[in-house]
Amino acid sequence: MSQAPALPAKAAIGRREWLAAYLGIGLAYFAFAKAGLTLASINPSATPVWPPSGLAVASILLLGPKIAPAIFAAAWLANQTTTGDLASSLAIAFGNTLEALVAGALIGRWAGGASAFEAPGSVLRFIGICLAIATPVSATIGVFSLLASGLADAAIVPAIWTTWWLGDFAGALIVAPAVVLWTRLGSGRAPDLEEALVYGASVLIGIVAFSPLFEQTIVRSALAFLAVLPLVWTGLRCGPRQTATAALIIAGFAIWGANSGGGPFSRDRPEESFLLLLMFIISICVPGLVLAANGAVHRAALAQKEMLLREVHHRVKNNLQVIASMISLRSRRASDDSRPHFDVLAERVYAMGKVYDQIHKSQYHSEVDLGELLHDLAESARSDRVRVEVDAAPFTIGVETAIPLGLIAIELMMNAVKHAFPDSSGIIRVGLRRKGFDRLELTIADDGRGFDPDRASSGSTGLQIVARLTDQIGGSLQTRSCASGTMHQIEFAQ
Repeated sequence: MSQAPALPAKAAIGRREWLAAYLGIGLAYFAFAKAGLTLASINPSATPVWPPSGLAVASILLLGPKIAPAIFAAAWLANQTTTGDLASSLAIAFGNTLEALVAGALIGRWAGGASAFEAPGSVLRFIGICLAIATPVSATIGVFSLLASGLADAAIVPAIWTTWWLGDFAGALIVAPAVVLWTRLGSGRAPDLEEALVYGASVLIGIVAFSPLFEQTIVRSALAFLAVLPLVWTGLRCGPRQTATAALIIAGFAIWGANSGGGPFSRDRPEESFLLLLMFIISICVPGLVLAANGAVHRAALAQKEMLLREVHHRVKNNLQVIASMISLRSRRASDDSRPHFDVLAERVYAMGKVYDQIHKSQYHSEVDLGELLHDLAESARSDRVRVEVDAAPFTIGVETAIPLGLIAIELMMNAVKHAFPDSSGIIRVGLRRKGFDRLELTIADDGRGFDPDRASSGSTGLQIVARLTDQIGGSLQTRSCASGTMHQIEFAQ
């Protein structure tokens, strides 16, 4: 999970910016409110989906309580133009505003504020606060204001309260995550191809499965289950912002279909249709947001681990280079008899450094491109008399196999340089190919004078090391000498 860009400090926002915020949020709240009230069936002021609640909660989380007057004014105007009753409109606006303030305060205290959608635990706390604490505030104040003003029948007060409560919760669940995440994480960034495809798929599913544009059939009703796919995809592959956006798109089409008497939630009684709609919205949004947050946390942990591994491998590589240089310096001061031992040791340390260099350059620091590693090691084995040719396809192997193979390769190449061409020039050929479904074969051959492997193995420290390293990776070693030189074949699992 990438670190969200810091929002400007609230105190640093100038008067013009606050005026623009008041005007923009107020107009958006009023538009959302009038659109939401078109869904009302049980009472003109009680709607099964109330998008302004999500906008209000997001505004408080992003800008703080100072934006509350804009919410109050827009909520009052929307209700005043609906019922025409001043007292109930003021009371409802107060409840709407208090709901957002309570949600913002508690989410800021217990769920990370505007970062609430970036971790599974904070997402669940956001849901709990909205469902159990904040939205009941607005529902209770609003229903009793309608009852006191004579705008609601006492017999259906429980139904109005339940509709109001769940409608506010659905609005918070749909709108707040998308607004907050786009403000924090999406500013100035266009969707990439994968993200655009997911949004396109969400629109397509919305049109085909939920819109009133097509006749409702049993087959079309079953297509509603496809709404899960974009949310699972974004949760696993993208992030919370993409998941919240896909949920908003699908929920918007589902609301459109239910309000138009079409789609899979269409029933004879509007309250039944909207109850099904509410359950659908909750069932896609809650697990989708939790899954996305969980994926974001794991990706952030993995990115941090990769960064630490990169740093460790970089330091190990540098330390190995220093050790190899120190050994080389010591070799210059050593006697003629001991100097070759120092040189061999420096070469082995150098080979390990090359492996760690490949690890440092690799995208995944637990794997190495063995073909590229062999090309790097061949450079160190070349001399004026000996040419090294490498024919190695790019095969990715784990670090635990790459390090022994790097040591084997440099050991055999350096042995060939020293012993296969004592008084002549020649060629060392390094090959890497697939042998079988999950096995590879490394071949190191020279066109030198050849040798008897049975006689040399008992006294050759280099070949003993090669044999032990081959056993370490669970491989098999074959060495044969012929008229055209010597060939070593190491077969191992990829």
